[in-house]
Amino acid sequence: MYIAAAIALIENPDRRASLAENARRAVLADHCGSGWHARLDAVRRAIPPGHEVGLAYAPPPMPGPFAEYWASVRAAATTGNAAQSALELAFEAGLEPKTDGELRDATL
Repeated sequence: MYIAAAIALIENPDRRASLAENARRAVLADHCGSGWHARLDAVRRAIPPGHEVGLAYAPPPMPGPFAEYWASVRAAATTGNAAQSALELAFEAGLEPKTDGELRDATL
């Protein structure tokens, strides 16, 4: 079917020109000028103003002695570089953090 359609287009320059003009008009209508701005405004209206993290309740703060203990455990495991430690924690949590060159250079 694909090959037959390609051969039909090869043999019909008027059809190729018509399809190209239709595609051109569609792209210009949606991706340029007022059409682009209308689509962008629609996306902006569809984005909710905020979101919830989905917790059934706000978790209580960790009791002081436990927080102090955990802070000492984490402090002993850090390299002394706060940014690097944060990245390591993120990787341990299964996240995929990204950094930029400016942050990398600042932490060297």
